[in-house]
Amino acid sequence: MKQANNIEVYKGSTYLQQDGEQEYQGIELSVNGKLADKWNFMGGLMYLDATQNKTQNGTNDGKTVNGAAKWNAVAVLEYNPDEKFSIVGRAMYTGKADIYNEQLQTPSYMTYDLGVNYKTAFNKTPVTLTAMCYNLTDKNYWTAYGNNLILSSPRTLMLSATFDI
Repeated sequence: MKQANNIEVYKGSTYLQQDGEQEYQGIELSVNGKLADKWNFMGGLMYLDATQNKTQNGTNDGKTVNGAAKWNAVAVLEYNPDEKFSIVGRAMYTGKADIYNEQLQTPSYMTYDLGVNYKTAFNKTPVTLTAMCYNLTDKNYWTAYGNNLILSSPRTLMLSATFDI
């Protein structure tokens, strides 16, 4: 896949300027299935080769696209003791990413999430109640987005209800 390569330029204020193209090549593998009667597994692995091409005077040709990690992975394990209740655990890995045209690099990081789902009904309407804890270990990490660094979200509890109407 190819797309325009926008770079940040500062001349009194910040704006984006097109400079060549970004080319993405990679492979993503995913699996899912039942491990046992009450256990489900889902997982994925992605390798991404993201490079800059046709930049002004070839200055950044062949360099990694800013903020693009080469490796990402996810693994999810779900336990269903009965038809109404399930427990979900997830591990997500994000590889190191270059920023500022390979001058700086963010380290890789791994986060863990844990949640429960319960199926019930309100006034005969099927409802799934979910409680999910994201970043269970309250890990601090930096995420690269282009040349921007975003500080991780703290441990976060999310409660939701899904109504099947």
